[in-house]
Amino acid sequence: MCAQNIYSSGEIWGDITVKLNREQLKLIAIISMVIDHIAWAFVDFYSPLGQFMHVCGRLAIPIMCYFVAEGYRNTKDIKRYIDRMITFGVLSIIPFYLFFHDEYGYRQNIIFDLLGGLLAITLLDRAKKKWQKVVGMVAIFGVSMLVGGWPIAPILFIIIFYFGKTFKQQVKWFAIVNVLVVAFLAVAIALNSVY
Repeated sequence: MCAQNIYSSGEIWGDITVKLNREQLKLIAIISMVIDHIAWAFVDFYSPLGQFMHVCGRLAIPIMCYFVAEGYRNTKDIKRYIDRMITFGVLSIIPFYLFFHDEYGYRQNIIFDLLGGLLAITLLDRAKKKWQKVVGMVAIFGVSMLVGGWPIAPILFIIIFYFGKTFKQQVKWFAIVNVLVVAFLAVAIALNSVY
């Protein structure tokens, strides 16, 4: 598949135009994830360097969510796509727990959250009855809240990237969801006095 320009900031930022193709976005995601994992392994979380590295690492999640939405949009066989995601998620569980030890407890890795997002857009796009969508989404969000490594946020990002009609609309909703998630986490942490 040829690398197409899939992101152009010109419509939002005026004269400044940034164009990135799929391969460049994948490289950004890989580099940011490596920076984040190096920070988890070798840098104190509360240090300025640790925080800077984790902020850099946060670029990976929205890029991965974007590609899940694009994968769904372009797949010819959704069942095979879901099966591949499940297989990769199962294969990555042991390395994930070996790397993070007790850091995540019983929570799952990001592949689990991406699978939840893939199931969510599949359900919203293909279920015929409204009650099926409601019950299915409650179940997906509930499981994500209980065991997701990144509860709910990646699912919402994937929904935004799939159903957002324009890049501008996707950016707006992505920003709104991020602000709401951060505000919720800040309140929850303050109320529980637990990180």
